[in-house]
Amino acid sequence: MAPGMPPLSFSLTSIHVRLSKKSARQHASSLLLERRKRTSFSQADFNYPLPGITVSSDGNSSNASSTSWKSDSTSAVIGSGRSDFEKATAALQKWKMFQLGWAEVDPETPVKIHEPVVVVARAVVPWTCNPLEIVYVHKTKREFAFAHGTCHGHLLRGEERFAVRLDDNGDVVYTVSAVSQPAHIASKLTYPVVRLLQKRFAEDSVKAMERALL
Repeated sequence: MAPGMPPLSFSLTSIHVRLSKKSARQHASSLLLERRKRTSFSQADFNYPLPGITVSSDGNSSNASSTSWKSDSTSAVIGSGRSDFEKATAALQKWKMFQLGWAEVDPETPVKIHEPVVVVARAVVPWTCNPLEIVYVHKTKREFAFAHGTCHGHLLRGEERFAVRLDDNGDVVYTVSAVSQPAHIASKLTYPVVRLLQKRFAEDSVKAMERALL
């Protein structure tokens, strides 16, 4: 690459693709800065029509009953007692469930309503930067949960919910739920692989949360 040349990248109908993790991180930072300059928020920022679709505790919704939407939910006991619950809550707020090597979120991204989020991931194309926005945050003495929804430029459309709860028996349970469908020709053509990656993410995020409590 000649000195001063920008990193090779391309856009397919406004999706964000980079050929290296470093350039993807840089682009993700630029996207976050741009979106944080907004002075107003609108449902039009999302690329799907039902922000809040995962508000039920299991991530499912009657609004997603169409066969074109895929619903997923994975739960696991990751700890025990109030101390582990507080650790798990802090881990979610630092995006520990996303620090997977092949996927990541800037850990300094605040977990608050309307906050922009960018997931950097390596999937069936080199590296993608996928913009989202936090839809809701729910907190009680025994549960902490939030969801982010996909925005224009994301390969998928839909919503993902992350939750930890302290059960009556003392178990700390982590749950990741999602409702999604392809939003771009690239994800449509590779959807079987996309579905495998969604399953891998759920499994890897459980392991990441378990490590966060050690």
